Amino acid sequence: MTSDALAIRRAELTDDGRWACRAANAHGHVTLRLHLSLRAHLTIHAQPHTQFTILKGDKEFAK
Repeated sequence: MTSDALAIRRAELTDDGRWACRAANAHGHVTLRLHLSLRAHLTIHAQPHTQFTILKGDKEFAK
């Protein structure tokens, strides 16, 4: 045995549903049935607030 975990890499929303995992060896087999529920990962892309200063003579204006 190299691992005691089942990994589903790059799971997508379409992978949602019923799954079965079966392991077998010379001593028998075992099956695990499960329901996989996936939710969309929320990603927020926010741009930084732009700030600049206008210099006019000896006056400074911030925007």
